[in-house]
Amino acid sequence: MKIVIVAIDPARLASLSQLLTDPLLPERLIKCRESDLIGLAAVVAQELPDLVIVDQLCSNTEQVMLLEPTATQYPGISFILLGNGMVAETLMHAMHVGVKDVLPMPYPDERLVSAVKRIEQTRSIGTNVAAKAHVSAFFPCKGGSGSTFMATNIAYAMAAEYKKRTLLVDLDWSSGDALLFIAKVPGTATISDLAKNMSRLDTELLKASTVHILPNLDALEAPESLHLGLGVRPEHLDMLLNLAGSIYDCVVFNLGRTFDPVTVRVLDRSHAIVATMQMSIPQLRAAKRVLATTAALGVDEKNIHLIVNRFKSNDDIHVEDVEQALSRKVSCLIPSDYETVSGAINRGVPLISSHPRHPISQKLRVICETYFGMEPTEKQGWFKQFAK
Repeated sequence: MKIVIVAIDPARLASLSQLLTDPLLPERLIKCRESDLIGLAAVVAQELPDLVIVDQLCSNTEQVMLLEPTATQYPGISFILLGNGMVAETLMHAMHVGVKDVLPMPYPDERLVSAVKRIEQTRSIGTNVAAKAHVSAFFPCKGGSGSTFMATNIAYAMAAEYKKRTLLVDLDWSSGDALLFIAKVPGTATISDLAKNMSRLDTELLKASTVHILPNLDALEAPESLHLGLGVRPEHLDMLLNLAGSIYDCVVFNLGRTFDPVTVRVLDRSHAIVATMQMSIPQLRAAKRVLATTAALGVDEKNIHLIVNRFKSNDDIHVEDVEQALSRKVSCLIPSDYETVSGAINRGVPLISSHPRHPISQKLRVICETYFGMEPTEKQGWFKQFAK
């Protein structure tokens, strides 16, 4: 856990850092920043820690109010205040803005150490919970590559056929129409609405914000306007995933084509990433840029699966050409059937449901079982035998 201690007294910074440094906790990273309340927001924005300890800067209500915009902007960051002469009104206001703990001075060293440990334990529980859910992300190398179609149909298959509790999250700010691919009923809330209420995020709020497509399939919509997506921050995604891991078996993200901070955080936390493309020179160049960018970001290439959509055996560009140009194997070829796929999309019905024996549906199951760890059922085995 990354801890930033903020104070104006260098001696206090050194003392607090020494108190919290524990050789048995090498994962605890402590940084000291000499700053006042005016500079606190810049420190938090630069460091993006898990915990901020504010020493003797918020002793009255007016000073706590100066902290409120920063605490509201970063709901995933915990704050501990150390101060002199705090009255009950100041303590109540600090808790109201989301401060985790307030320690009026003087206080025993053990109280601060215990407060930090409680926050560490809480964040550790959240991380462990999130690890229970399989997280997958669908990223289009170029517009029109069929990424949303695959994300929505695979999410539906996970729930309907593999019996997994599944959450579909649409993060494509430019289109935001993933729900239309598998449902006819619009949602009443979006992920940007949820981001505004992250301080009270719980199971009830998350469920109320989603569209219930199946008893075990929920979808969280993207906002209608592009600018509303700017309110969703990486720490919001962390909080969402930490909670979703206790409710769902699988979380599927439909991403847009930009590597914004939210997208990068999703890629970092995904167990499997599907990069979609088609067989054309512009799509090939786009795929090359995407793979180069993910490599630069440190994304494990073993987690990235390159899928060619709308594949035709008589395409001018061959699979071998793609693999040679990208220096990697194509994971799966999705056959082309524009009329059938378009018809299913226009009806708001998943192709894997309306045409379960279709070759495209069969390929989507291959992706589920090969790259997402889904176990085939007897029904799917029968479909595969029928399709051979």
